[in-house]
Amino acid sequence: MIDLDPTPATPPRNDLVNDVRLVAERLIEFLERENAALQDNDIAHLRATVDEKNRLSVGYGRLFRKLTADRALLDGLSDDERARLRETAARLDARLDLNGQLLEVKIKAGQIVADMIAEAARMSRPGPGTYDKTGEVGRPDPRARNRTPLTVDRSF
Repeated sequence: MIDLDPTPATPPRNDLVNDVRLVAERLIEFLERENAALQDNDIAHLRATVDEKNRLSVGYGRLFRKLTADRALLDGLSDDERARLRETAARLDARLDLNGQLLEVKIKAGQIVADMIAEAARMSRPGPGTYDKTGEVGRPDPRARNRTPLTVDRSF
């Protein structure tokens, strides 16, 4: 019987290397867009792309684990293929490092703003004051210095 199916039963092993490189390139492009959105405070873009980031990250992780588990495949790569793979991995690492730094800054900035708002709320809460000459609880003058001024920088 003649097999008329032109596709081989198992794909060539270099397909895995190409897949890793392709997904890494897509992840690099995605991270460049996300990093720009973080720098521009484009929250809508960040919310809209969470699923894409998860899919690319999980896909890259699976392919990379398959690649590193196949020692024979790695040993069989040409020097040129190894160099391209290393260069792609270095570019991806650089984008991931920048992405992590930007996310850390945004998280810390959000925490600072939340802490400032909580502190302002605590300071402005009416509490026991001093008693005035009629025996009533005296409230501090709204213009008193013990009030914490609050401004919110919406660029965070």
